[in-house]
Amino acid sequence: MALDTRANVKVALNISGTSEDTRIDLLLTAADRMIKQHVGRDLESGTYGASGTAIDGSIGDSGYYSGDGTINLILRQRPVTSVTSVYLDSTGYFGDNPDGSFASGTILVAGTDYVLRWDGTLPGAATRCSHVGIIKRIGGVWPEAWQYRRGSINPQAVDHIGNIKVTYVAGYTTVPADLKYALALVVAKMRMSAIYGGQSPISESYEDYSYSLEKAASAAASAIHSIGEVQSILGRYRDVLL
Repeated sequence: MALDTRANVKVALNISGTSEDTRIDLLLTAADRMIKQHVGRDLESGTYGASGTAIDGSIGDSGYYSGDGTINLILRQRPVTSVTSVYLDSTGYFGDNPDGSFASGTILVAGTDYVLRWDGTLPGAATRCSHVGIIKRIGGVWPEAWQYRRGSINPQAVDHIGNIKVTYVAGYTTVPADLKYALALVVAKMRMSAIYGGQSPISESYEDYSYSLEKAASAAASAIHSIGEVQSILGRYRDVLL
């Protein structure tokens, strides 16, 4: 599903009837994907990892990570609402070890080997979540690898090669209202641009009505970057301070 429905977007844009439904569907799909790419997250609730679920316009997450010698493992999708499983296999190699990877004996135990950093709840709900999406290693670190380099007597620490596999649930079960509003604004901008042949009016006058159009280069810029209100909303979802 998308961040919002066609029906809701039409209400937000004061569009009645069905004559524009095909166009709205097209713009809605494009705007939904643009927002997710801009934020770098899928936003809607989904399962990631070995048994992931498909999300429209998704960025996704394979669930494979590489240890870096720290206690923090930052998951790619947020907010995280549950962790199904975590495996640690020094020869896991992103699941591509021909001799086998992430066998049952490599699974870790929640609360004993790792813990999700719970730091809040989903908007308007009592469901606890991790907005930062950090899994902390208990009693150690997420192991890095050691590598000898030319001219060096001692090995140096480097990121491991796909030695961690995680399955987890992340995203909003109910998409926040401000994200839905941002989606409607982007669709409105794209719709207006289409009416003017790919350009949007940047000035109007009342008496002896007239308007001017954006330059082609500006009109071709992303609708997201051309609407300050949208940038302000999406900026709150791009990065989470640790």
